[in-house]
Amino acid sequence: MSKVCSKCNTGNPDSAHYCARCGNPLEKVLGLYNVEYIVVKKSDYNSLVEQRTSLRRENQRLQEQVSSSWLTKIKNFYNSDFMENVKIAFSIIVSIAVLIFLVVMVYDSCSKSDAIEIVKENSKYGLYDNKLDKQVQPFVYDSISYQNKNDENYYCLYKDGKIGLADSTGATKLDCVADSIIPVESKLLQIFSGGKQGVADVYANVILPCNFYKVFWNVIPNKWTSFDKIGQYVGNIIPVKETLYSKWELYDRNGKKINDAQYSDIKQTGHSNLVNVSNLYGYYGLVDINGNTVLPLEYISLSVCINNRMWAKHKKVRAQWDCIDENGQKIFSLPRGYSVYYFSDSLSAVINTDGLLGYVNPDGTFSIPAIFKQAKTKTGSYYDPSFYNGKAIVSDGKSNGRIDKNGNFTKDESLN
Repeated sequence: MSKVCSKCNTGNPDSAHYCARCGNPLEKVLGLYNVEYIVVKKSDYNSLVEQRTSLRRENQRLQEQVSSSWLTKIKNFYNSDFMENVKIAFSIIVSIAVLIFLVVMVYDSCSKSDAIEIVKENSKYGLYDNKLDKQVQPFVYDSISYQNKNDENYYCLYKDGKIGLADSTGATKLDCVADSIIPVESKLLQIFSGGKQGVADVYANVILPCNFYKVFWNVIPNKWTSFDKIGQYVGNIIPVKETLYSKWELYDRNGKKINDAQYSDIKQTGHSNLVNVSNLYGYYGLVDINGNTVLPLEYISLSVCINNRMWAKHKKVRAQWDCIDENGQKIFSLPRGYSVYYFSDSLSAVINTDGLLGYVNPDGTFSIPAIFKQAKTKTGSYYDPSFYNGKAIVSDGKSNGRIDKNGNFTKDESLN
């Protein structure tokens, strides 16, 4: 008996794991490893058994998942019938094609950002093409930033307080002459240099050089506070003004002048290929991307274009609103004396001569009759009655609430 219990000093056989006298676990030395036998409660033992069973089930589930994969189908290909083989083969081809496509896309995406590297030497920055293994911009810049948001892909070059542009290959598109470069909507950049302005795109291509007093708009309009203007620049027509006192002219996004006309004022419409222009007398009309006059300059007011509908008030019928489409064609007219809001959620709020509020469809039919009133805020101003996300704020004459597109009114205490 070589196993002596450390607790009661009782000798035990070599094959014993527990002391025959007190039940204390015995330690057996096997080479370099100590094996210790631990006594556990029955409840703990049952828990361990359940965990082991759960692990076995999970392992079985994973094996079944793997066995159903297309790699396993390859192994089973020769053990299946003809039609099953065709299905498996098609599945494998599609899977491989998708895999190749994803690899190419990932490689292409990585190559765009990793091919050209911003490098530094002696406190100056340059650009290095890792694919061609050559320097594409010398170490002369104070800083270089890479612009890669959404579909943008260009470099800003900073030198002696000025900014230049390089494209995705590192080639110079604009020397460091700009005082500032500001991104605007529609993937365009507004360039400021020496009191002049120009335009480039987000690929660093200069569309219009910095030869103009003003490009885009005099003031950034806001469609929520002005009936006939809409947001920041949106569209394919770029208005420019050569000097402070010159008229506005129109260019496309390729830097080409679209017609020879000059205008006293230009406003956005919200339609990418239409602008609202006016003449010396303050009458408005529409010009399209081809330079054609879609609507003659005979209107005292034109709304923004939403849902392919605009409100227009002709100089000869000043009390009547006409609804026109993007081609300048009149769709319908409202009775004289009506007030209107621009279309939103495919409906336009209109107010009749009795001050009652209703809603018309793009074809001129009333979706909701004029039975409501405009809702007032606590400060006495009016809520915008236009529909947004299927709801509009109105008053039933007693309290404020919201209506759906069927005209069902629900009182809302938070609006009162």
